[in-house]
Amino acid sequence: MTIKVKLAAIAKDEAAYIPQWIHHHAAFGFEEIEIWLNNTTDNSVELLSDIQSKHPELTIKFKIADEFLDMCLSKNLQFQQCAYTEIYNQALENSNFSHILFLDLDEFWVPRDFTTKIGEFVSASPDVDAISFQWMIDTPDVNRHIFSPPFSCVNRLQKNRHVKTLTKLTSKMSELSVHNHIIKDGNYVTADGTKFPGNDRETINKSLVPISYQKMHGMKPEKAFILHQINRTPVEYLSSLLRGRGHKNDQKIFKANRIGYILDDQSSTATEFCIDPLRIFEHNRSLIDYLITINDHVEKAQQFIIDRFYAATQKIRDTPELLSNFRDQVRGVKINDFLVTPLPHDQLFFALDKTQISSEGIIIEGWAFDALSGSLPTISIETEDGRSVTVNLNRHDRPDVERVYPDAPKGCGFKITASTTVQQKPFLLIKSSATTTTLSIKPTTTEMTN
Repeated sequence: MTIKVKLAAIAKDEAAYIPQWIHHHAAFGFEEIEIWLNNTTDNSVELLSDIQSKHPELTIKFKIADEFLDMCLSKNLQFQQCAYTEIYNQALENSNFSHILFLDLDEFWVPRDFTTKIGEFVSASPDVDAISFQWMIDTPDVNRHIFSPPFSCVNRLQKNRHVKTLTKLTSKMSELSVHNHIIKDGNYVTADGTKFPGNDRETINKSLVPISYQKMHGMKPEKAFILHQINRTPVEYLSSLLRGRGHKNDQKIFKANRIGYILDDQSSTATEFCIDPLRIFEHNRSLIDYLITINDHVEKAQQFIIDRFYAATQKIRDTPELLSNFRDQVRGVKINDFLVTPLPHDQLFFALDKTQISSEGIIIEGWAFDALSGSLPTISIETEDGRSVTVNLNRHDRPDVERVYPDAPKGCGFKITASTTVQQKPFLLIKSSATTTTLSIKPTTTEMTN
């Protein structure tokens, strides 16, 4: 059997990422790429048309699938699965492809050696019906440049139990799903070539590898995996939340299936995936050369992402309760660090663990952080008449706070001492990026001295 692998996806307002997604997978041997656009308001159509025109060496197909989406929603059907089924059946009936892989635009098939082509990889398992590749999730990085290439020499990733599955084009297919597919009497393997372990109840029909498998194989990448770029940069992450999930009939303003710009506590400890410097240089140089040919469309698409970031911040400014309603989704994004006029907010988190008062002065211990700024809050003491009190402030880490608040930064713990007395009626001031909280100082521990 001749191995020919097709790649397919659905996409909404992801023109900024389409070129690098196409370039990457074409470089790794996918022979046809098909994208179904739905509810798109960016320049995806123009960009894809330009890629088709300027890069005839690539086999790129796309379809505006709005009517198909509307039909699915009207019948309460899952658009993503229906679209996959339609693409699959068309490929089975009208093409000479042997296999197909469905990915999202933030997912990249990656061989661990960053060299093996998809056809070579599949050829090593010619008799299997489906190969499942685990997610490796990108970790948050506030120092990452916006619209960076997906890969660098050193990539910090977290292995997740979820898989995406490459399948044969076969008449034995019973049902296509997002993470895996049901094939009659199917022979399923993982990326290392072993039989897919566990029972279907634990793995949700082979959508996740078993916990025991995850523990046994550790945090390092398998022979091939799926890079899931959930995070990218803070600006891109917040912008992506505004895409919503209309294709699932979910009308919430922000995508609710995100946990924030933080490490994923359901995945393994972050590990480094390293790529040979010369190999990544060649790969990214080729990407840059390719992007130059469609530069006008790329710049317009990237501007769309930035504009959507500011649209998201404006929605929060207009409706402040969004910060509380979507606390889990926006945590870790230090929004005010990107804005000239900070968002007013109530996202200053703090606690005073100990307040000790004596004739020699005041000692206060606690923690504080601003959920919308990477800068630690300013902590000071003033008297009732507004005079500043000289203080000694020491900051330290609070691992206990970080466990409860994953977006709490290092150094959020503090100990502040001041040579003042309660007779001066002092107040503790905690100043965030948008507000100042004033607290009267009352002892939780009092030392009596003669």
